[in-house]
Amino acid sequence: MTKKIKNFLLKKTFFLLIAISLLCNSEAAVSLVYNLRIAESTKRQAFEAGENPHKVALTLFNNNRKKRYGAVHNVLGLLETYSYITPSFYFRTDFAFGQVQDHYKSSHFKAIETDDLLFKSGYSYTINPKTKFSISGIFGIPTHKDFALEHFEIGFAHFGLGFQLDSSYAYSLPKTSAIRCAFRFIQFLPRKVQVKSDEILKYYNLNIGKLIDLFIAHHTVFDHHSFQVGYDQIFFCDAKIHPFLESTIEKVNYMRPEFFSTYKYTLATHYLHHIFSATISGGFDIWPHIMAIKESLKLGFLTQ
Repeated sequence: MTKKIKNFLLKKTFFLLIAISLLCNSEAAVSLVYNLRIAESTKRQAFEAGENPHKVALTLFNNNRKKRYGAVHNVLGLLETYSYITPSFYFRTDFAFGQVQDHYKSSHFKAIETDDLLFKSGYSYTINPKTKFSISGIFGIPTHKDFALEHFEIGFAHFGLGFQLDSSYAYSLPKTSAIRCAFRFIQFLPRKVQVKSDEILKYYNLNIGKLIDLFIAHHTVFDHHSFQVGYDQIFFCDAKIHPFLESTIEKVNYMRPEFFSTYKYTLATHYLHHIFSATISGGFDIWPHIMAIKESLKLGFLTQ
């Protein structure tokens, strides 16, 4: 084996070890704007326009999760939402920022980051007094570079395009109890990411794949109070990276069941329409086994 070939193989092996090491110590991002429970993507199917179609909501959230290999992540931040709502049509935009912390053994990472900017628009159709159906388009825009190969981050940091189907069946009228279901599909576009170690810069073409949600919840209303409990089955699949890490990138795909409950208080008068909501959500990863979340807990407090 010639010296030139040997140096070439050593260089390729060095880059490969750097990338695998960084990937195995990096994490899938946490995103609040794409979160079905905190961001209320499965909004009231009638869209309850009221007298003012413009609505603004703020959600304070805390997301804490532990990985099976020992890392602990925490995100504390604020989700801002603007909605334009009519009885059958709505437009919505979500944006979030927060402080992210990553603890693993002696290493510690702390930073303030922004989430993706999410646009959503949909149409609601009333099939009968008990049943409503909605279809929505989804478009996500990244607000920062993708740091997936370096550290834990807020936001998926890739352009996302997809759709969501929602349905609501009120089995107890006048609309005091209902079953709500949703299906969401989002395809993320590939993006070049870079890794720098010991002054050596390497570029990768990263595709984080597809996000799929299956959501079901029970919703009950008592006067100004409402309660919701539900389940969300999340799939993140078909991730790819080039070069070198085709097999390794599969470790960041996951299948995650999450359970949640929400309490909401609505104060509506001729002059004021205010909503306070508290949400708690927990879950874990069924797979993968290396990078899986052992347990997670999300708390959200919304005011509108």
